[in-house]
Amino acid sequence: MDLIPDEELNHKAAISFAPMVDFLFIIIAIFAVVAITRKALYDAHVTLVEEKGSVSASSFSKNSVNLSISPDGEYKWLDQKESLILNDIETIKTALKKHGNGETQILLHIDKKAEWQPIAKLIYAMNEEGFNVYPIYEKKE
Repeated sequence: MDLIPDEELNHKAAISFAPMVDFLFIIIAIFAVVAITRKALYDAHVTLVEEKGSVSASSFSKNSVNLSISPDGEYKWLDQKESLILNDIETIKTALKKHGNGETQILLHIDKKAEWQPIAKLIYAMNEEGFNVYPIYEKKE
């Protein structure tokens, strides 16, 4: 007869998952706060410009470019001479870098029927590159 049972002498190894779950929730909370803060910082730089008659790059600033978004999500570079169709945001970034420095202001003409996704992609991508984006609206009387 043993004074101490065998079950007490042979401890089985066990892993407590409670600290790992707590750590996971803390990491998720940190990433959520960082994502929301980053989005809020980029949203703060968008201001609307009222369209009075015809707005051109030269009437706003000499470092301005006119971009247009069609209902199909197609991007166009609007110039006084012609309009160029740009396939994606990377092409727009390349064209803007050729046009000038990061002080270039983008006048964004948005079609009323355009979807929000291509508009948001363009605005966020341009803000990340250091360009100021000014969506233009037409005031209804």
